[in-house]
Amino acid sequence: MATELTAAQLRAYDGTDPSKPIYVSVRGKVYDVTSGRGFYGPGGAYAVFAGREASRALGKMSKDEADVSGDLSGLTDKELGVLADWETKFQAKYPVVARARRRLNSAVSAQPPQISRESTISSSLLRPSVSVNSVLPLAVLFSAVLACLWLPNNLNGMMCM
Repeated sequence: MATELTAAQLRAYDGTDPSKPIYVSVRGKVYDVTSGRGFYGPGGAYAVFAGREASRALGKMSKDEADVSGDLSGLTDKELGVLADWETKFQAKYPVVARARRRLNSAVSAQPPQISRESTISSSLLRPSVSVNSVLPLAVLFSAVLACLWLPNNLNGMMCM
């Protein structure tokens, strides 16, 4: 897969010319969806995606012309998860034939974020709610108690209970 297609070149593979394959780009990977011509060809349920970068629309589950782009900015975690599901389906069903050339202002990342069930947890839940400074005295006290329990009195040099 050494081929790179510009947006204009990709548009030539929108299914209107029956002698050409139909391509759809998802996160910068161009898939040959010709085997799904009934879906992606003219009049098909997903014809709006043919010959285009469709990542945003797929994530939003939208067929709105304004959403058919590679701009992922502002998509929610849920929408990014939906996009990841679509990408998995494309990878399983259609061959990758090229990469879509990114515009400099495009929000499609070269390495798409990896979405997993764990990543949908709010990041605020993963941050500690207590500062290290407030826990440090407790850690010192806990260490001293453990030392009393595990070390004989004559070794640790302190009187334990």
